[in-house]
Amino acid sequence: MNTRTGQHSLLQCVADCLGILLEQGQLGTKMQRLLARVGRAAVVDRVYVFENEKREGQLCCSQRYEWVRDSTSSHLEDPELQHIPYAHLDSEVLEYLLSGSNYARLTKDLSQGFRNVMEPQNIVSFVFIPMTVQGGLLGFIGVGDCSVERQWKDDEMDSLRAVAAGIGSAILRERGDIAAQIRAEESARSRRVALSLMEDARKATEAAEAANNAKSSFLAMMSHELRTPLNGVIGFTNLLMSEPLQPQVAERVEIIRNCGHSLLALIDDILDLSKIEAGRLQLEPAPFALQTCLDDVIRSFGAVVNQKGLEIRCDMDPSVPSLIVADEKRLRQIFFNLVGNAVKFTAAGIVSIKVQANPLERNRTALLCTVSDTGIGIPAEAQQGIFEAFGQAHSAIHQDYGGSGLGLTICRRLLQAMGGRISVMSMVGQGTMFTFDLVVTNAPRPSVPIVPPIRKIILAPNLRILAVDDVSTNLMLIKAILERLGYTPTLASDGREAVELARNNRFDAIFMDVLMPVCDGIEATCQIRKDEQQSSERLPTRIIALTADALPENRQKCLDAGMDEFLTKPLRVSDIQSALETVSPRTSTSNNRF
Repeated sequence: MNTRTGQHSLLQCVADCLGILLEQGQLGTKMQRLLARVGRAAVVDRVYVFENEKREGQLCCSQRYEWVRDSTSSHLEDPELQHIPYAHLDSEVLEYLLSGSNYARLTKDLSQGFRNVMEPQNIVSFVFIPMTVQGGLLGFIGVGDCSVERQWKDDEMDSLRAVAAGIGSAILRERGDIAAQIRAEESARSRRVALSLMEDARKATEAAEAANNAKSSFLAMMSHELRTPLNGVIGFTNLLMSEPLQPQVAERVEIIRNCGHSLLALIDDILDLSKIEAGRLQLEPAPFALQTCLDDVIRSFGAVVNQKGLEIRCDMDPSVPSLIVADEKRLRQIFFNLVGNAVKFTAAGIVSIKVQANPLERNRTALLCTVSDTGIGIPAEAQQGIFEAFGQAHSAIHQDYGGSGLGLTICRRLLQAMGGRISVMSMVGQGTMFTFDLVVTNAPRPSVPIVPPIRKIILAPNLRILAVDDVSTNLMLIKAILERLGYTPTLASDGREAVELARNNRFDAIFMDVLMPVCDGIEATCQIRKDEQQSSERLPTRIIALTADALPENRQKCLDAGMDEFLTKPLRVSDIQSALETVSPRTSTSNNRF
């Protein structure tokens, strides 16, 4: 090769190669053109690029790209040219490359191990030019002759070094692009996974809400269906108990009534648990006297305590505020369940209630309450399970003492909703102690003690009353209760019949069942109110809802429809009396409106 011509050709090659690297496209495609341009300009048989890599703790090099003259065989797919440790080559190779120096040799002068790499490629002479970018060795470019023992000149080396620097920069950019692409793909994959998880969570939430709604609807329906026959059982047994009966008959009627109340209590527990699990429990904090609440709880167990010969003690710390703000109904329910369990499982001895107080900031008090007994106790292995739904210490407990196993579950869930905790300590044969804590707000003591007036219910005579229910047993019961109170009611078996009777007659009060076929109580009430607005009637008829659906939302639905009061079944005579207390007869003596 003419020196000047060869030098010009290599300089032009450098410019062409840098231009190729600046083009758009994949580096692999550009490298084929670039290496071919170098091979023809340098008049060699083989041009190749090796990239460095770490493998099993050693620095290795692998052939990534290659160009060969038409008469030369390719070794691009040769596995022997992959992952070659520099230690297998001459030790000076890596030293030269790391120092940024070219490494030019004749194959015949190499060590045996190095020749074993070069001779299968038919390389007679070669030069390695380091690809050093930003102070790091990425690999090297190799240029080899298969027939000539070539001695490279400095200007030729400089041109090849410029090409090597360009290739090294391109490889580094490609690695950055690949890393960025991987990060972008990972980010996109993470977003897709996150969106998928969010969608799964949304679907799971919707499914859980649907399941909760279905369960609530099922429990509401079952509550209604169970309360409906219970209304007859408890209602008629109450009426029987108010009549003179032979002792043996009275005892049996009392058993029937107690069984009915036990079943009613179970239904109420299941509904409470359902509302708590569905997050629909609404607390109603208000000022009340804790001592009065506990006195009422103790008084409710008076009969069974006297029968068993037990003693109930109540010890309240003097520092407990006389009035506290909390949900009295729910706190009463907690004490009722705990004291009820203590009384049930104690054959002889003492049931003790103790309340301690620890004043806090912001006018609050931490209450520490314990209910203990001298009963049968709970085995250690069963103490955690008793707070689970339907959990009891062992099967013999249910056989000997009965109960659903929901009382303690409800206590724990209610306390959790109120921000408290409950625990148990017990020893078999020695007794059990339940402890719970609760933070309450102190209520200001009224300047004048409030004494509720003694109220005597006086009902107006000659009230015209309509009773509506699609269940004949319930209709017979409300009729019997009203007759006991001195009234002769008109009866209707569905809402449509009630609307027609209300249109043609003047009633002072209507006892309206809610869930009925043909026309339910809500629809019937709306129609009656609409008729009243269109007539000259000044005073609307008092409408009292009668329903076995005791859920709070049903009560609100009835009031929104225009009903004045809401009574849940089973019905009691006292409930009917209270509902009629504010009802006055119409001024007109005629039953017909028109």
